[in-house]
Amino acid sequence: MINSKLIRLLKVIDTDELANLQDFVASPYFNKKKRISDLLTILAEFHPKFPPDSTSHESIFSRLYPHDKYDQKKIGYLQSDLFKLVLQFLKFEKRNSIADLALASELAERKLDKLYNSEIKSLEKETRLLALNGASKYKFKYELYDLKDRHFINLNKRKDDENAHLASENLDLYYVCRKLQYFVVLLNRNQTIGIDLKNPQLKFIMNYVEENFLDNPLINAYYEIIMMHTQAKPLPHFYNLRKTIKQHHGLFSSKEIYEVYEEAINFCVKRISFDQKFYVGEALQLNMEFLSSGYMYKNGILSHWYFKNIIKLGLLLERFNFVEQFILKYIDKVSSKNKIKALHYNLAELQFARQKFDSAQEHLSILFQEDLELPYTLGSRMMLIKIFQQNNEEEALLSQIAAFAIFLKRSKNISNTKRNIYLNFCDILNKILRQNPKHYLKIKTEIEQTKLLTNTSWLLKVYEELMPTELFGQSKSKMNENI
Repeated sequence: MINSKLIRLLKVIDTDELANLQDFVASPYFNKKKRISDLLTILAEFHPKFPPDSTSHESIFSRLYPHDKYDQKKIGYLQSDLFKLVLQFLKFEKRNSIADLALASELAERKLDKLYNSEIKSLEKETRLLALNGASKYKFKYELYDLKDRHFINLNKRKDDENAHLASENLDLYYVCRKLQYFVVLLNRNQTIGIDLKNPQLKFIMNYVEENFLDNPLINAYYEIIMMHTQAKPLPHFYNLRKTIKQHHGLFSSKEIYEVYEEAINFCVKRISFDQKFYVGEALQLNMEFLSSGYMYKNGILSHWYFKNIIKLGLLLERFNFVEQFILKYIDKVSSKNKIKALHYNLAELQFARQKFDSAQEHLSILFQEDLELPYTLGSRMMLIKIFQQNNEEEALLSQIAAFAIFLKRSKNISNTKRNIYLNFCDILNKILRQNPKHYLKIKTEIEQTKLLTNTSWLLKVYEELMPTELFGQSKSKMNENI
């Protein structure tokens, strides 16, 4: 098959971009070898799937050189040259996707003042039309006013000019905004890897923001995110962030609005994990606002993980009709390769929550025919265990617990922490099912004190359902004595 690097690169070229790429490669300014353009023309026929049989070295070579003997080096050089040209095209596209000051700068250097002034006016008009928002807008404005100030200095006019002031102002905005964005990245990294990454400038920048920039929505949003990370009482800052996002999201770049929504949602998710149920509704509302804004989509596609998370929140609130309508409305927004598993996993979750266990099991049986990522595998196996327990299918339940434990021990794709969380679940459930009166009081303590454990509330419910009545009374009286 043609070089995998080249194929991977061509696969990410959109259909609309492909025609531009072919024009770019065919241009003698960028490429003087016609065979490279011919190679791209052939490969474009198979975009975006590039089946191996049709894109083998031998097949492509025979079409490029129908009368020549196959030469591995010759085809290798062509694909290497095409790879470099595609990279050059992507760089060229990026440069031309935003306002470029290079021409204005060159005209200023050559003292072509009329052309320079015309280009500057064109750029200023263009920036109002471009989707240039957030920190990148401050950066562009700084560079624009800096260029205008340098041109003004070269004119040797003895008067003040606003461009130096505007350049300085926008440089401050860009610097502060990017510093806050980096601080958020580092704070998240601290929590993820458990290492205290020092931020010696954090206090200084935060004080500087408080004194000068809290009225700027973009800067204010990242300021509130940092306060959410660092303050003992983060709720007021969460509400301030929510208000800023809702009222001013049009001032953010698409990347930035994605980041701030994720930060707000993750803040809620962490508190839900601490059993703070108030944040379930907040998280669902944020997700729906994020979805309605259009920024949750990537190239028109809704991530099946976002789809799954929204449904999970709806189920936690027992909003079953909302969940059903959401699935029907948005399943077609999920990519075709993830649609079947997203549909049947979430329908199984919905039916399980409605206690329609047979229907949930039917959806799981379809799901198990798919190639599943780890979260789907863990979730579906846990659901099946719960279904067997609810239906009093003891033999099937014990068999499923044993199979799940074997899977957990053999799986190479699961972290040790997550493995232990689910193994502890299996171990404790087995102890409950044995119904040994000698161990029952100890089991409750084990459920409550085991840190690496999932579905604690469900285990306690099963424990109380199966525990002999007299022992349940004893445990309650002992608990009251301790109080």
